[in-house]
Amino acid sequence: MCIDQAANWAEKLKPNERATFNAFKQAFESRWVKPALLKFRSAREMFIKKQMPDESVDSYANRTRKLANRIDASDETLRYAFVSGLRPKIVSFVYCLKNQIR
Repeated sequence: MCIDQAANWAEKLKPNERATFNAFKQAFESRWVKPALLKFRSAREMFIKKQMPDESVDSYANRTRKLANRIDASDETLRYAFVSGLRPKIVSFVYCLKNQIR
């Protein structure tokens, strides 16, 4: 059962594309699953994007989380990317807090 955009897409499939589960799966993956190159670009973007001078931590976190979702990144990978892109003053505060918690 598809919803939203996927449902609209599924309604427009040719009969042979929905004749079997495997045919539907192949059509679905060719439309919705990202090629490895796009995943690589999203991963690269996640690690090179930095928090902008006027950007809140929440906004930066949401932007980084969206990129992580594109590549199904683990929570640990997301944390590394997030911390590596924080503004220097904020990241030093995060490191101080981390050391105090230990």
